[in-house]
Amino acid sequence: MYVDINSAQPLEKHDFPSLPLPGANVRRRWKAGEVEFVLQKDAPSWSGDDITCLLYALSAWLDGAPIAVCTIEALDLRSLSSSLGVSEKELKREHGVHGHLASPQVAGYSKEGREELGAPGFNVADEEAVTSFLQEYLLDSLDIVDELVVL
Repeated sequence: MYVDINSAQPLEKHDFPSLPLPGANVRRRWKAGEVEFVLQKDAPSWSGDDITCLLYALSAWLDGAPIAVCTIEALDLRSLSSSLGVSEKELKREHGVHGHLASPQVAGYSKEGREELGAPGFNVADEEAVTSFLQEYLLDSLDIVDELVVL
């Protein structure tokens, strides 16, 4: 995903049901140039949708609005089961998991669309590995070469 920060349009609540709720469960903040980066953990979705569990989200903000987001997310099979009227046990079997969450997936979001990046190649319980991956993805997507400064 490439996002031109000079012409990027802000993401809005109705763009994607699984965008993180701004300001919820913020872990850390950084800045690079004019762009602020906000790391969230276990944030609720902006839309109120509970089918997607946002394990981590890193949002890029410009002029007070998010322009790009990278998430590590998983389907909540309990919620999906209820929504579809399908057995949770059947969904667990279909997804090959024993818990209530499907396997984590990485996704990138911008006004232009959603990019599915597949399964993370690291342990999602390792917050430093997660943070490093999300930062690298968004910095590359926004073509930012400035160093991140902790806020």
